[in-house]
Amino acid sequence: WFNPFRAKVGKSEQDPQHWTVKHPDWVRGENAHVFMDPGLPEVQAHVLAVFKDVVSRYDIDGIHIDDYFYPYPVFGPGAVRLEVPLGDEAQWKKVSQGKDLSLADWRRNNINRFVKSFYVMTKSVKPAVRVGISPFGIWQPGIPAGTEARVNAYDHLYGDSRHWLQEGWCDYLAPQLYWPIEPPKQSFTALMEWWQAQSKGRPVWPGMAADRVASSKEPVLPLTELNDQMAVMRRVAPLPGSVMWRIKSLTSDARGVATLLKEKCYQTRALPPAAPWLGAEAPGKPSGRLVEGADHVKLNWTAGTGPAARWWIVQTRRSGTWFLEPAIFHDQSNITIQKPVDALAVRAMSASGVTGGTVTWSAPVP
Repeated sequence: WFNPFRAKVGKSEQDPQHWTVKHPDWVRGENAHVFMDPGLPEVQAHVLAVFKDVVSRYDIDGIHIDDYFYPYPVFGPGAVRLEVPLGDEAQWKKVSQGKDLSLADWRRNNINRFVKSFYVMTKSVKPAVRVGISPFGIWQPGIPAGTEARVNAYDHLYGDSRHWLQEGWCDYLAPQLYWPIEPPKQSFTALMEWWQAQSKGRPVWPGMAADRVASSKEPVLPLTELNDQMAVMRRVAPLPGSVMWRIKSLTSDARGVATLLKEKCYQTRALPPAAPWLGAEAPGKPSGRLVEGADHVKLNWTAGTGPAARWWIVQTRRSGTWFLEPAIFHDQSNITIQKPVDALAVRAMSASGVTGGTVTWSAPVP
């Protein structure tokens, strides 16, 4: 998870090796607006080099960038948006001479180039590592009809996130839909339906504001809001999924939000949706044997042919109902299951999430 261009917040001191100290010529803005200028080729090269290092050296499933591309606007008294120069105007004039490119279009073009380069680089290193982006949830005011916003991604953060989605420069988009279903000026339902209509087959997994439901600050949203939003998402999205902000609300179970999710929304385990555009070939069917113990059965297996298994998916049948056990890392080839259990099944999942043939064993009835 990265904020690619945010340099620092406020007046915090920086380490002597920090890039804002080593390369002050890369830095723009002040106070809460200090950022590394995406309009400089050397800045983009540095950020992409960091991303490439992570993708190359770590066994990750995905890499995710947040909504902060250019700084958020500043508001004065009466919620009046202030015009704050970002300090990149000289670079814009230098680069855009003869191209008739407005400052806003130049900034959006900088981010478009970065997002495309980020996607292409990741796939060149590890094709199955998923690229995700969580942009600000309102692309432009009035889209969809009736939407109002004093901040939007396109005009103020210079992120044309609909373009990235439609170009296929991400493997999922998680727009930050942190508003309730009502009122309609920033309706979760309307925005979710609009974003899904832009997807062209790539998953749209909305960011949901668990912290706003969990908060005791006004306006307090009812716990049922998350449950209602989950129902909307599952109705609208052909590949359902969601991203919760923020983890502290869940780990502390503030106002019972984690309990609600567990009891109402996430009652059973589920596999993540496959991304067949990252590799559609299924792993081969495994083979193995079952060894019975007094109070358990032990399942051992070996991989079949085809793509390597990133995960092994184990299911158990108990009293006639199948359950998905916790996923097992690719370097494991056995599992011990406590009785009672009347059947077990194993299949491989590739790095792109495509599952192969299933081998099933019937265990002795305890």
